[in-house]
Amino acid sequence: MNAPPLTTRDRIQAAALELFLTAGVENTSVAEICRAAGVSNGSFFHHFPNKEELALEMTLALRREYWGFLLAVLEPETEAMAGIERTVRAAFEYQRLYPDRYRFGRSDDAAWMRDNVQRVRDDNAP
Repeated sequence: MNAPPLTTRDRIQAAALELFLTAGVENTSVAEICRAAGVSNGSFFHHFPNKEELALEMTLALRREYWGFLLAVLEPETEAMAGIERTVRAAFEYQRLYPDRYRFGRSDDAAWMRDNVQRVRDDNAP
C-alpha cells in the first residue's frame, strides 16, 4: 500500500525542519526553505505568514511529539514509582535518539519564540 503524497504544507515543514536543525531558524531563509521543498514563495506564504510562525508551529509539534513519547511509556504503568522511572528513562532515550529535535523543541530563549509565550502556554495546557 502506497502512502499518500505529501501536501505542499508537509513538504514545506519537512524541508524547514531539516534546515532549522542544521542551520538554525535565524540562519535559514524562506527562499532556502522554498528551494528545498520545491515550492514557490507564494506557496510558502499561502500556508505560513512568516518563517517565525512556521518555526513556532514546528517547535510546538516537536514538543507534543516528545510528550507523546513519554506518555506512551507512563500511561500503561499501574505502579507510580515504576511509571516515574520508566518515564525518566524514556526522556533520556528520546534525547539520545533525537538530540537535534529535542534541542529545537526547547527553543524557549530564541528570539522568534519570545513574542509567543502565551501560545506556548496554551499549547502546553492540555
